[in-house]
Amino acid sequence: TMSKVIGVLGAGHMRGNMAQCLKDAGFAVFIYDAVDAARERMSDLGMNVCQSAKELASSCEIVLTSLPNSKVVEKVLIEDGFLSLMKPNAILIETSSTMPETMENIATAAEKCHVHLVDCPVSGGPNEARNGKLIMIVSAEKQARERCQDIIDVLGGKQFYVGTKPGAAKAVKIVNNTMSMGNLVVASEAFSLGVKYGLDPQNLYDILKVSGGTSNQFAKRFQKVVDNDYSALATVEISRKDLTLAIDWAETKGIPMSVARLARSYYEKAIAEGRGDEDMCSVYHEFL
Repeated sequence: TMSKVIGVLGAGHMRGNMAQCLKDAGFAVFIYDAVDAARERMSDLGMNVCQSAKELASSCEIVLTSLPNSKVVEKVLIEDGFLSLMKPNAILIETSSTMPETMENIATAAEKCHVHLVDCPVSGGPNEARNGKLIMIVSAEKQARERCQDIIDVLGGKQFYVGTKPGAAKAVKIVNNTMSMGNLVVASEAFSLGVKYGLDPQNLYDILKVSGGTSNQFAKRFQKVVDNDYSALATVEISRKDLTLAIDWAETKGIPMSVARLARSYYEKAIAEGRGDEDMCSVYHEFL
């Protein structure tokens, strides 16, 4: 059988791990990233590193993109013309965190280039990416979805489909991020109250993580707080970015997002204090 081929455009930390996961599963992985160091890192891991976006587009029927934000996604895919470089009938799996409306623009441009769009943000960190345990949220036409099902199966511990509308999956991701970042701020404030009273932090964490107040973020991150280990799984800076995306999107819908704004202010304070590169649970310091 022909070797399964996948292209990856943008090889940051998360996507590099997704690429390794696909390689382990027997895919021939082609990668292009504008950053030299990222390309070198991928080359050292045995990926097929392309020297240009054009080379990547001409090497693969399916390309997975992961770029920093809506502006960059539109610039790379539409203005710089990556979609027009892709093969006719190719598939673009778009995993970045963007405005849902960005995906509508991408879908329109993709159609003109005879490219099928699969809107597929992911939830999870670098470890989940490396081990194929990501949560994959997908909106796409049935035929395109079926063509990349094997890729989704390799990367995803869980898969959810939210219809065919481009941007619908991004909307789910934004809602999830808003809850995640907000949960962590509420947990930090509450946890600090118990610790200030004199409760043993480890004991408190062990109780809370199985009680009504827990959240996925609390359970996943507060052992780090107890251990005073703020090495980043996902940074304070990313939390601020994700909340800003949610707030900006809500603004276009006339929704005030006052709780999300309040949560963001704590991440902003943490950044001002030089904690931007620490794990997002470092927001706990704002309550000490």
